[in-house]
Order: sequence, then C-alpha cells, then structure tokens
Amino acid sequence: MKVLCDSDLKTSLFVVIRSESFQYVDSFVNTIKHRDLVDLNAQLDFAENRAGIRFCGFKYDNKYYPQLWAEDTLLHSLNVKNDIISLGKILERLLGM
Repeated sequence: MKVLCDSDLKTSLFVVIRSESFQYVDSFVNTIKHRDLVDLNAQLDFAENRAGIRFCGFKYDNKYYPQLWAEDTLLHSLNVKNDIISLGKILERLLGM
C-alpha cells in the first residue's frame, strides 16, 4: 500500500472528507441503497415557510442526520461536486498538466 505524501492534495482531501456536505452525501448514498428516504407527498411547513419534497432523517455509522428539504440535499451534492473538481485541479497542478 502506498501512502500519499504530504501535499496540497492530501490536505485538501482530508478537508473534503471531513466536510458536512461530503459526510451527508456519503451517508445518504449508503443508506438510500437499503432504505427509502424520500417522502413523495408534497409537504408544506408553515414554521419554515417552505413547501416541497423532504428527505427523511436517518442514522448512518452512529451519526444521525435530520430530515432535509430536497433543495438542501441538492446543495450538499453540489458542494461535493465542486470539492471534487477542486481536488482534480490540485492533482493536475501537482502532475504538471
């Protein structure tokens, strides 16, 4: 097994995998394979003044994730996508591409 040397890439990888968005998306993906987390009924929440689809709360790896609106879940996914693009750019720079 090779060890990743200290670098901007290694530091950035640790930041990404510890981020709230990455942990949520990773846990969501691993949970949704086994359990339906989508309540397809339209929901209206007067306290939050919001309406739409809400994903159920769930527990994964001894951590509880509260219910989130679909829009908030998509924002986590967008954050992870952007983090992966940033990691790719760091890798390109390290490889001199």
